Amino acid sequence: MAAAPAQGAVMLIVCRALMGVGAAMPAPSTLALISTLFRDRNQRRTAIGLWSAAFAAGSVLGPMLGGVLLGHVWWGSVFLVNLAVAALLLGAGPVLLPESKDPAADRTDLLSVCLSTAAILLVVYGAKLTAVEGPGPGGSPRSYWALPPGWRSSCANSTWTSRSST
Repeated sequence: MAAAPAQGAVMLIVCRALMGVGAAMPAPSTLALISTLFRDRNQRRTAIGLWSAAFAAGSVLGPMLGGVLLGHVWWGSVFLVNLAVAALLLGAGPVLLPESKDPAADRTDLLSVCLSTAAILLVVYGAKLTAVEGPGPGGSPRSYWALPPGWRSSCANSTWTSRSST
């Protein structure tokens, strides 16, 4: 919502980055929900097929709707149209979806969350810098700053999760 009234390129880019992070979160969650709700193999297959079709339809229709909005309405409307979809989902979700919480679920492992997030951010940042500025002595010294701690975070997370799960 903050992207619609953005006054400059920096604010728009930051908002779009946050929107991208927010958009990436529901996909694994909804697939996990599908596998929890649909125990029957055929029903689960159908549900995943419908999920994929809806995802593909959104990927095709979203830019088309955005183009129509950009052609006829204020440019910020392309960001506000998502509010209607979110309101519909937030209203219909609790009514249509059954509770799927596991009563015997373990606590969230915050150390694993922090280590895996650090690993992903540092490795992706380091790989991006290496790709843009080149590897080796003439390349980016920042990639040497980002990649080793990223790999160490990944190894620490693997070690921690393997020891804590036994």
